[in-house]
Amino acid sequence: GAGAAFIGSRNPERFDFIGAMGGPSDWLYMLHYVADRLLSGFCLAPELGNFCGNGPSQNPLEQYSDFLNFIYSDNGSDFDRGLYVKVFQDVAFALGNPTVFNPAHAYLPPTISTSELFKSRRERCRTECRGDDCEPVEWISIPEFYDVMFNPEGEHPVIPFCDGEAGDGPEGIWADEEHRNPTEILLAVDLNNNGRRDRNEPIIRQLSEPFDDIGCDGLKDQDEEGYHPILNPDPSGDNYHWFTNPTGTEGDLLFQGPNGDVGLNLIDLIPAELHLFDFESTETLTQLLNRMACPTDLPGEPFRDDGLDGVPLTPQVSEGGYDWGEGNGSFDYTPAKLRFIASTPGLWLPNIGDSSASGGPRWWIDGGLRDVMNFAVAGMNLAGRLNAASQQPVVAFESFDSLFGGDIFVPSNTTVGKLDNIGHHVFFRYGNPDATPEEIDEGDGGHVGTNAQALTRLNGALHWIVRSWDLAMGERPPRSAATPARVESQAPFSERLGANYRFEVVLPPGYDDPENSEETYPVIYLLHGYGAFIQGFASTGVVLAGLIFTKIWPPVITVFPNGSCSDMLYTACNDGIDNDDDGLIDRDDPRCSSDRGRTEDEDQEGSPRRCEDGIDNDDDGLIDLEDPGCLEASHDDEGECRTGTFYLPRSMGVDGSYSKRDYEGAFLDMMDWVDQHYRVRVE
Repeated sequence: GAGAAFIGSRNPERFDFIGAMGGPSDWLYMLHYVADRLLSGFCLAPELGNFCGNGPSQNPLEQYSDFLNFIYSDNGSDFDRGLYVKVFQDVAFALGNPTVFNPAHAYLPPTISTSELFKSRRERCRTECRGDDCEPVEWISIPEFYDVMFNPEGEHPVIPFCDGEAGDGPEGIWADEEHRNPTEILLAVDLNNNGRRDRNEPIIRQLSEPFDDIGCDGLKDQDEEGYHPILNPDPSGDNYHWFTNPTGTEGDLLFQGPNGDVGLNLIDLIPAELHLFDFESTETLTQLLNRMACPTDLPGEPFRDDGLDGVPLTPQVSEGGYDWGEGNGSFDYTPAKLRFIASTPGLWLPNIGDSSASGGPRWWIDGGLRDVMNFAVAGMNLAGRLNAASQQPVVAFESFDSLFGGDIFVPSNTTVGKLDNIGHHVFFRYGNPDATPEEIDEGDGGHVGTNAQALTRLNGALHWIVRSWDLAMGERPPRSAATPARVESQAPFSERLGANYRFEVVLPPGYDDPENSEETYPVIYLLHGYGAFIQGFASTGVVLAGLIFTKIWPPVITVFPNGSCSDMLYTACNDGIDNDDDGLIDRDDPRCSSDRGRTEDEDQEGSPRRCEDGIDNDDDGLIDLEDPGCLEASHDDEGECRTGTFYLPRSMGVDGSYSKRDYEGAFLDMMDWVDQHYRVRVE
């Protein structure tokens, strides 16, 4: 959902329909959820060193979490603390590290050398050892690092730390055990100076200078004239609400200050390596944020011009310190938060304009009530901004029954027209608010939902799309379908990615029939979720082909682009090469026990690491050390991030170098390639 929303909102002219199905479809909200919920809950002075938990959320549908209590779910994936760490890292590879500012690096905190990334996880987590058998170790400790919430006097050092699943307790819950996953991007205040983050030691979160998100009138609700907690709770009418007031400035997570200040004054001072996406100019971001600036006759939101650390009179980066922006008379974000803002699909929607009578592509947005990352709330924000930007309203549904007329929707001859008139844009929040514990265990309202919910979500969205196409194209003579559906794996070179880009294409039944040689076909691009791979996902296209063969759906081409960066497809036992020159290739060689075997050479001890095996394991056209995913020859993964790309451009590589890997560009290059090599309907 996140990739579709991001690419679709920024390139609306390329699409007729956009399906943001789950995923972090609002990066501004997701940053808030991670920073203010998942990384939060620590007590302030005088209770510093205790854990207070988080207060109530602004959105009543947001599920509770804090740093010691991550939401665990196995619905769609195994969302333990180890996977959370990977997600944090992959997002930071793409958008930068928003929690601290490092003028030398978009990913690592200040003073942390890229050489740390080359060390083993065990070596980096040696301070996690507990008990009497621990060897004395040295650790990275950063003195005089100020933070207005947790270290205002700079008296405590801050440290990088490890996390992840540990111990035998409930999954997702922090345990006082040995952790083995370096977070890499986070710093904690080491209150007891022992080199590791203990239970109640807080995490640094310096996303911007402190400000009061109270709207352009500069007044909290209770200070606005005519306020009454029940009869008139928002006299100025400026409170952000995802659907009724998506342009409200109070509580919208953005700064709107006096004199049009929206936090861009230091953008020209950001080092070139830390700048925004290559395709996203400073001028573009300025235009995006300036649309939300306060009118000049309003006072705007107050802020403290104390720099990112929020503490007055602390050493600035230019003076050898760690603070940035203090005393410049303007409000400042971290560069990474600017990237999060610039990547938020809903903020691009005014660019859709009225390019057609319908006002641009049609949207289908959904999210689960119990999604482990609160993607229903992210989808709500996107739907609200769409409703404000589009000529056509968004029609919201809150149950399977209200949308589909039942709990399960299966396209058939009896349901052909069932979704024809449900709305130009659709927002669907799935999951039963009154589900039983047993239903919740089965996944009700979860990341993908129950099996029935997952099937119905996909069937419903695709049926709505293809039926809309079918109606728009009008009556057509029947096409033959003598030849079966066909799957092709492609990996052409992408100029904007700088490497081969993998995707799979499912051609519909009848595509190869001679009498259809002049026929053209619509294309559906189906983007898989984080942690998934196109090999398994592309089988969905074969299922869809059955609906085409039975003439329930019109024929379409289905394309499955790769969103993984850790799928090591190829080894010496499935690369089609006789690697040991014995005349036997791959599984014909008895030395290959499986197609995932690593060597055909019986004389070799063990298997070569993937960064020295001479094979393009991830099929990007780059081998071993020429692949940016390889840190060194002993590295066993050519992947360029931990698990998934979110279909976003990379700001950083796994080696800490600045990356030019543009996955949005790769997607657009893929679309051009498909248009050129298949019979695609372009009108």
